[in-house]
Amino acid sequence: MSWIVEDLIINKEQIKSTRDINSDDYLNVMIIEKVIGTLNQRGLLTPKENQVLQLRSEGYSFSEIGVLLGMGRITVSVLFGMTCQKISYILGGYFTDDGYLDYLMDKYHFSNEMMIKIDNYIHSAQRHRMKRTNFLYSKG
Repeated sequence: MSWIVEDLIINKEQIKSTRDINSDDYLNVMIIEKVIGTLNQRGLLTPKENQVLQLRSEGYSFSEIGVLLGMGRITVSVLFGMTCQKISYILGGYFTDDGYLDYLMDKYHFSNEMMIKIDNYIHSAQRHRMKRTNFLYSKG
């Protein structure tokens, strides 16, 4: 799974609009874009994968992308997830779910209870329905 990559791609346009080169999210989006470019140069991303990544980053839902590309919503969702996993696999570490959880634990010193809550969230069907920062900094 590659929740952080998925989340950064979904929020790419908003993150890039800040032009905050000191932001971790901004720099991570740039890294992800570089990997996508490399994958394209090597022929490791299909045109459909590129279209899904681009449309998702522009704010289109899986259903809307499905209509635009003549695919089912679930097919689009699976394709998006698998493409993000490719990117996550290449980047490794922080860009994987386990690596991101380790990063959060080190940076914020969350309790085990909070880490379980975060892990459950990033593996849930609701993982993209709220902003990452709103979830991480809420009480609970």
